[in-house]
Amino acid sequence: MWAKICKVLSSETTITHKEIVLHENLKKIREAIARYTANKGAWPISLKDLVDQGYLDKIPPNPITGQDWCCITEDDAQITKGGTGIVNIRSDDSQSMPDRIRLYTNRSGKRYSEW
Repeated sequence: MWAKICKVLSSETTITHKEIVLHENLKKIREAIARYTANKGAWPISLKDLVDQGYLDKIPPNPITGQDWCCITEDDAQITKGGTGIVNIRSDDSQSMPDRIRLYTNRSGKRYSEW
Protein backbone atom coordinates (compact mmCIF):
# COMPACT_ATOMS: atom_id res chain seq x y z
CA MET A 1 0.00 0.00 0.00
CA TRP A 2 2.80 2.47 0.86
CA ALA A 3 4.47 1.66 -2.42
CA LYS A 4 1.27 2.62 -4.26
CA ILE A 5 0.99 5.89 -2.31
CA CYS A 6 4.65 6.71 -2.99
CA LYS A 7 4.17 6.00 -6.70
CA VAL A 8 1.19 8.39 -6.87
CA LEU A 9 3.07 11.09 -4.96
CA SER A 10 6.12 10.63 -7.18
CA SER A 11 3.96 10.94 -10.28
CA GLU A 12 2.33 14.15 -8.96
CA THR A 13 5.74 15.59 -8.09
CA THR A 14 6.98 14.86 -11.61
CA ILE A 15 3.93 16.54 -13.14
CA THR A 16 4.32 19.58 -10.88
CA HIS A 17 8.01 19.85 -11.77
CA LYS A 18 7.20 19.64 -15.50
CA GLU A 19 4.57 22.36 -15.09
CA ILE A 20 7.10 24.63 -13.39
CA VAL A 21 9.63 24.02 -16.16
CA LEU A 22 6.95 24.63 -18.80
CA HIS A 23 6.06 27.96 -17.20
CA GLU A 24 9.74 28.99 -16.99
CA ASN A 25 10.50 27.92 -20.57
CA LEU A 26 7.46 29.74 -21.96
CA LYS A 27 8.50 32.86 -20.06
CA LYS A 28 12.11 32.67 -21.36
CA ILE A 29 11.04 32.31 -24.97
CA ARG A 30 8.33 34.97 -24.75
CA GLU A 31 10.76 37.44 -23.18
CA ALA A 32 13.31 36.67 -25.91
CA ILE A 33 10.66 37.29 -28.59
CA ALA A 34 9.80 40.63 -26.95
CA ARG A 35 13.48 41.72 -26.71
CA TYR A 36 14.16 40.64 -30.31
CA THR A 37 11.11 42.56 -31.55
CA ALA A 38 11.98 45.67 -29.54
CA ASN A 39 15.57 45.67 -30.85
CA LYS A 40 14.96 44.64 -34.45
CA GLY A 41 11.58 46.27 -35.07
CA ALA A 42 10.26 42.98 -36.45
CA TRP A 43 9.11 39.62 -35.14
CA PRO A 44 11.54 36.68 -35.37
CA ILE A 45 10.82 34.41 -38.33
CA SER A 46 11.77 31.29 -36.37
CA LEU A 47 12.78 30.34 -32.84
CA LYS A 48 16.22 29.60 -34.28
CA ASP A 49 16.56 33.34 -34.99
CA LEU A 50 16.45 33.93 -31.22
CA VAL A 51 19.41 31.58 -30.77
CA ASP A 52 21.34 32.82 -33.82
CA GLN A 53 20.98 36.46 -32.70
CA GLY A 54 21.96 35.72 -29.07
CA TYR A 55 18.57 36.20 -27.40
CA LEU A 56 18.59 32.56 -26.22
CA ASP A 57 21.48 30.17 -25.66
CA LYS A 58 19.30 27.35 -26.97
CA ILE A 59 15.61 26.71 -27.52
CA PRO A 60 14.29 25.40 -24.19
CA PRO A 61 12.47 22.07 -24.50
CA ASN A 62 8.77 21.52 -24.03
CA PRO A 63 8.78 19.34 -20.89
CA ILE A 64 5.14 18.30 -21.18
CA THR A 65 4.87 16.93 -24.71
CA GLY A 66 8.50 16.52 -25.73
CA GLN A 67 7.39 18.02 -29.04
CA ASP A 68 8.30 21.29 -30.70
CA TRP A 69 6.63 24.48 -29.58
CA CYS A 70 3.63 25.75 -31.50
CA CYS A 71 4.58 29.15 -32.91
CA ILE A 72 1.82 31.72 -33.20
CA THR A 73 2.52 33.98 -36.13
CA GLU A 74 1.46 37.52 -36.74
CA ASP A 75 -1.23 36.31 -39.15
CA ASP A 76 -2.64 33.97 -36.49
CA ALA A 77 -2.72 36.72 -33.88
CA GLN A 78 -4.04 39.38 -36.32
CA ILE A 79 -1.35 41.82 -35.24
CA THR A 80 0.28 44.34 -37.53
CA LYS A 81 3.85 45.16 -36.59
CA GLY A 82 7.08 44.71 -38.48
CA GLY A 83 5.99 42.06 -40.99
CA THR A 84 5.20 38.41 -40.45
CA GLY A 85 6.91 36.43 -37.75
CA ILE A 86 6.46 34.71 -34.41
CA VAL A 87 4.50 36.79 -31.91
CA ASN A 88 3.97 34.11 -29.27
CA ILE A 89 4.39 30.41 -28.53
CA ARG A 90 2.46 27.71 -26.75
CA SER A 91 2.78 24.05 -25.93
CA ASP A 92 1.73 21.99 -28.94
CA ASP A 93 -0.84 19.40 -27.98
CA SER A 94 -2.47 19.21 -31.40
CA GLN A 95 -1.22 15.67 -31.91
CA SER A 96 -2.76 14.43 -28.69
CA MET A 97 -5.44 11.81 -28.91
CA PRO A 98 -8.69 12.04 -26.90
CA ASP A 99 -7.75 9.08 -24.69
CA ARG A 100 -4.47 10.82 -23.84
CA ILE A 101 -5.97 14.26 -23.17
CA ARG A 102 -5.09 14.04 -19.46
CA LEU A 103 -1.44 14.07 -20.46
CA TYR A 104 -1.94 17.53 -21.95
CA THR A 105 -4.02 19.16 -19.20
CA ASN A 106 -3.13 20.35 -15.71
CA ARG A 107 -4.96 19.27 -12.58
CA SER A 108 -7.66 21.90 -13.04
CA GLY A 109 -8.34 20.66 -16.57
CA LYS A 110 -6.76 23.61 -18.40
CA ARG A 111 -4.87 22.54 -21.51
CA TYR A 112 -1.15 23.32 -21.44
CA SER A 113 -1.55 24.83 -24.91
CA GLU A 114 -3.59 27.59 -23.26
CA TRP A 115 -0.77 28.67 -20.91
